[in-house]
Amino acid sequence: FVGVHTLFTKIYTAQPVRALLLAQGALDRLRTESAGATWTKQMTGCFFVDAGAACRVVGNLRQALEYYEASLSIDRATGDQHGQADTLNNLGNVYDALGELPRAIELYEQSLAIKRGTNNRPGQADTLNNLGA
Repeated sequence: FVGVHTLFTKIYTAQPVRALLLAQGALDRLRTESAGATWTKQMTGCFFVDAGAACRVVGNLRQALEYYEASLSIDRATGDQHGQADTLNNLGNVYDALGELPRAIELYEQSLAIKRGTNNRPGQADTLNNLGA
């Protein structure tokens, strides 16, 4: 599903409303098919991230938080450290946009700790950049 996620990234950048509708449709379908399978949970988490990103682009920050929180819950349940770190970083971006800087910093630091623990150097750079911004 990396290819699907890449496609959604391109769509939500150019057409965020369309991307949100597609992500919501995918989430509805995943809820009714193969419920409980690990790959389904991971893909659902991925679509929650996509929906959150689309909401963030159109300025619906509270809805973005809901999608990102749902993704983080799945990432933690499936043990996906990469997903956790990225989602924590995304949550930090939203809280930063909302002007809630202490919460944003807390989330960035959690993300950075995971990225350091997994030796994700590009991810560390991204999160350090967010902390410095």
